[in-house]
Amino acid sequence: MAERNKQGLVALYGALTSIVTAILVVILNQWTSTNLISFSILFIIPAGALFFGAAAASGYYFGSKRLHVMPSRPLYWQATLMAAISLFLIHFLTYHTMTIEGQPLRNFVTFGEFYRLSFSESTMAVGNSQTDVGRVGEFWPVLAVLEFIGFLLGGVWVVLSLSGENVCTECNRYLQTIFKKQDQFDDPEKFVAYYDFEFAHPVDSEEFAAHVGREFSDSNVTKGSVRLETKLLGCPKCQNQWVSETVKVFGDQAWNDAPDMERLVPMPEGLNVTRAYRQSAK
Repeated sequence: MAERNKQGLVALYGALTSIVTAILVVILNQWTSTNLISFSILFIIPAGALFFGAAAASGYYFGSKRLHVMPSRPLYWQATLMAAISLFLIHFLTYHTMTIEGQPLRNFVTFGEFYRLSFSESTMAVGNSQTDVGRVGEFWPVLAVLEFIGFLLGGVWVVLSLSGENVCTECNRYLQTIFKKQDQFDDPEKFVAYYDFEFAHPVDSEEFAAHVGREFSDSNVTKGSVRLETKLLGCPKCQNQWVSETVKVFGDQAWNDAPDMERLVPMPEGLNVTRAYRQSAK
């Protein structure tokens, strides 16, 4: 498929999720009698707008992954624009579906008046008890701008997330997960013995298969325990493979990422190591 056709289909994916998101938000708002996109953290972090902005532009992520379209400046602009259009659709559809005593709202106020009132007449609540601190009033433009920025940033984040995906640079294809496993080590030394010597033997040898084919499922989680996630990735075009590993270490109360230990190891060209790693699943 030509690159231009792929980009057109990705734009179609984006338009579809934008419209669907707008319709769902309007339905949920009416069902719950609340404004989901207005949810914020500490008044200035538009969490609801960020979330639904990302949802609106999510078609660009899924379409790009499916069609192997790499992130680009036009893709950023399209996702940002579509997030903004989705926000407009939410307010537009709300205006045209809302009623007052059985009469359409549009019989009483213009769309511009409705847009202003939807912010200025809303109230703000704080704390776990959701204490009402009064109307927004003249500060409504601040909330409107924060909502708009939140939607745009949500759309940008979707495309940015594509930049973190593993890619076969030779074929310009996103790598696909062939196999995934998770090991847990209660003893850091046991983890080091596995991790440091995983590629000590040739990857087409029986010694390598015996090493990576083991399963570690220690259940005694204490400070210093290690969780290793291993993914076998493959290029859908050239069929070459990579081993991707991420590490988490348990601290005082939670698992913490260990980014310095993340690695993406290419396998020799044409070599299939799926069988070696799948032994642990038997």
